[in-house]
Amino acid sequence: MQDGRALLDAIARGDSAALTRLFESGVDPGATDGDRCPIVLHAADTGEIELVRPFLDCGLPVDAEDDVLGTTPLSAAVRIGRLPLVEFLITRGADVNRSERGEVETGTVLTHACLLAESAALVSMLLRAGADPDLPRPDGWTPMMCAAHRGNIEVVRALLAAGASVLPSVDEGKVNALSLAERRGHDGTAQLLRDHGATSHRADRLARSTSDIAVWLAEHARPAHKESITRHGPPDPEDVAELDACAASLTETVSDIAGWLAEHARPAYARLAAARGAADPAAVADLEAAVGERLPDEFRAYLRLFGDSGGLDIFEYAGLSVKDMLGTWRSLESLREDGTFDGWAPVELDPDDPYLRYTWWHPGWIPFAADGGGNLWCIDLAPAARGARGQLFSWEIHGGPSGLKAWYFDDYLHNYRDELLSGRYVYDSDSGTFD
Repeated sequence: MQDGRALLDAIARGDSAALTRLFESGVDPGATDGDRCPIVLHAADTGEIELVRPFLDCGLPVDAEDDVLGTTPLSAAVRIGRLPLVEFLITRGADVNRSERGEVETGTVLTHACLLAESAALVSMLLRAGADPDLPRPDGWTPMMCAAHRGNIEVVRALLAAGASVLPSVDEGKVNALSLAERRGHDGTAQLLRDHGATSHRADRLARSTSDIAVWLAEHARPAHKESITRHGPPDPEDVAELDACAASLTETVSDIAGWLAEHARPAYARLAAARGAADPAAVADLEAAVGERLPDEFRAYLRLFGDSGGLDIFEYAGLSVKDMLGTWRSLESLREDGTFDGWAPVELDPDDPYLRYTWWHPGWIPFAADGGGNLWCIDLAPAARGARGQLFSWEIHGGPSGLKAWYFDDYLHNYRDELLSGRYVYDSDSGTFD
């Protein structure tokens, strides 16, 4: 590990000459860090060609990969959108059709690129280099689906020009590129997909009209506190547009959940109706100020539907109000600061987990649902190196964090909706539980 530390130190300093000297002295370019990650990936994470070049010049294969996830220097460079490094690795023979692996499937080189905010040039480069425009990541999402989810119309055009199909779907045909664009409010992207033959496969969307959703909201939703909105001034129009798109998607999902509960679990439906009500913007601001982070847009959109007196219950977990989120966070943070958790190690989380920090509690974790025993669902604002801001995980009072459960908040609600609609669950009114 001494050689590995020397390499990492040289990378931290940005000293390519030191890397060359280390390799000339016999240091293995395939050395790994303490987490079994090839050190060349640390060099790639910097985005600097001159810190990657010495590894390849002394014989390391350009597609050297992490044996846990299958990450290569190219996929690492694509993740951070570093175009010059991507081009350099392609000229050195990097495989543009590699797929990563792991407990949470992380994708292909091209699907990573399609999820970046500014990626048209990067996607075009990968397509010119031979990237398969239809190669799905292991969970079935294609590059087109990723681009549609992101609403990047230029990337969608590039994929269409390369012959990508608009038809592949996942989730038994209910989710495809068009439904993803529609769900996120990307109207221009959705129309372009329709112009190329895309049709929505989301049966659940067709089953509930917009007017049905409006009726349900009118009956159960309570408006946000007008005095708080006035006090904090008008919001940024771009923020409002993004939140409106997220809220529309979540509203549709919640409406489907409400419909199932109304038919099969009336007590749970009554609790959901009682919990409806937008969180006070001042309370949301207090939560963000305490944590020191802005909440993800999808979660802020959720708080426009819930968060005043409670939240959406998920099976045995009761949704928390924003006030209770902050109170729970402060209690755990106080214990952390007092040293209560010092030396405590998560029971179920793998120390090598690349998505969640291996610690008992972190101030970047926001609880939003709890069961009767104090176990939590949390939003992660401080992910590990290969995690994503806004991912969701479960936390247990006697075990700490127990692993990543969903990448995005809307995925979390969609999964709950789909599990209810699948018919696998029966509500026991005596116990108030789902079997």
